[in-house]
Amino acid sequence: MALTAAQITIAFENVLQRAPSGDDVNALTTASQSGFFTDAQVYGSIVNSPEANANVDPVIRDYQVAFGRVPDKNGLHFNVNAFEASGQNLKSISEAFSHSPEFATQYGSGEVVTEGYLQSLYAHALDRSASAVELHSWLEMVNTPGSGYAMRADVLNGFAQSPEFIARSDAAVNDFLFKAAQGQDVYAAHPLLGGADHFFTATVGVDNLVGTSGNDTYNSVISAGLDATLTAGDTVQDQGGSDVLNAIVHSSAGTPLTIAGVETINLDTSVSSGSAALTVELNDAAATTITVSGTHGVNFGESSLPNVTALNASGVAGTGAAGAVVFDGSAHRDAAQGLTIKGGAGNDVFAGGYGADTFTGGAGNDVFVYGDLNQSTTAHMDTITDFHANTISTPGAPASQGAGQLTSSYNGDVLDFTALFAGKANGVELRVVPSEGAALSLLRSDVELGGSNAFALFDASKSNLYVDVDHNGAADAIIHLAGVASITEAAIRFHGGDLGLL
Repeated sequence: MALTAAQITIAFENVLQRAPSGDDVNALTTASQSGFFTDAQVYGSIVNSPEANANVDPVIRDYQVAFGRVPDKNGLHFNVNAFEASGQNLKSISEAFSHSPEFATQYGSGEVVTEGYLQSLYAHALDRSASAVELHSWLEMVNTPGSGYAMRADVLNGFAQSPEFIARSDAAVNDFLFKAAQGQDVYAAHPLLGGADHFFTATVGVDNLVGTSGNDTYNSVISAGLDATLTAGDTVQDQGGSDVLNAIVHSSAGTPLTIAGVETINLDTSVSSGSAALTVELNDAAATTITVSGTHGVNFGESSLPNVTALNASGVAGTGAAGAVVFDGSAHRDAAQGLTIKGGAGNDVFAGGYGADTFTGGAGNDVFVYGDLNQSTTAHMDTITDFHANTISTPGAPASQGAGQLTSSYNGDVLDFTALFAGKANGVELRVVPSEGAALSLLRSDVELGGSNAFALFDASKSNLYVDVDHNGAADAIIHLAGVASITEAAIRFHGGDLGLL
């Protein structure tokens, strides 16, 4: 169907916010009525014109990021013409938006660019959380004189006109303008274009964040300083769905933090400093998955996370004590479900639950703690996939005294049986045997051997370690050390240590 001059005029007014020239109308009506252009091609030539791309699209993007909606009709007309009159400078538009009450409901009031403000922009504009490195980069620009990003309006415009947001919103902008060109009422419902659903950003004040029944994401900063946005006074209460807490950890948290209903916790320590791991105690009965990444490890201390079944700290680059991840999974008492725990480059300390757990310590001298007879049994045997046994014994002591207390003195990984040995054994006698049968036979003979030392047998054929503490002829612990051919008493610690769950 050929378009009329009136229809082309409406398209110009609704898209380019101006009346067409006589030449515009004549050219497009001729192309339409001759069949050279279809209706869609005529509308598309207006919607995708250089004029629309340069003068209209940027204003719509500012509306989307600032308010989470398309423009109102009068607002679009006014701001497109103001934008053109200013020589295509969005600064005055962004400033007006950032000082409006509607903007404050999305991002809060104030002039200072904070991490919370940046996190909200990432959530609403890009539908994702910011990494610690991205936030650090933005704050450096904000604090650099002459960068052009000193004010919240500047940063708003930076997000709205960023390649990432343009890519996210381009199809929605075109759809909006194409419908407007046809005279459809696209303004009444104020639909959200390209924005994020269910993002919550904690602030430096006291927050009461109540989620939805959908999949929610909570963004926060953990710190003992004034920059903390997740504190003991905050409430995070989710209502269902599969939910995520993203926390950038600047420093150790001063007090335990309680969260309710959030299944996945991601901790990013990329902008932390210091020579020790960061202490973060979290209470969340719903949490099942935790990831830790960045320059520093995290000591979870007395956290209450009884249902966590997966901890992945393979993204921790820090070494030694700074990169140590300390996690106690012994509260997980479901023998039918093992934990999967992965360490990073630091000297990690891990304890598992009652199921058949799988540990991957990663680089560093790691400690695996066994303090309960149910933690690794014949029926639910733990596996350590990359156990590199320590070979340095307690200085000045016989081999039966095992590893020393300081992890910094180790050259490999250690199994900690401090709680199992307490009051029962003064040392350990370890033998390497060629088969499972030989190991079980020697275990049974341990009843007659007795003595003050615990008895440990390593089956070289299956890489299984059996430990009998009370000389009853049965293993109190059995652990699979994948790929290990032999170990010595130096791979066992039973005097406690400088890092541990003891």
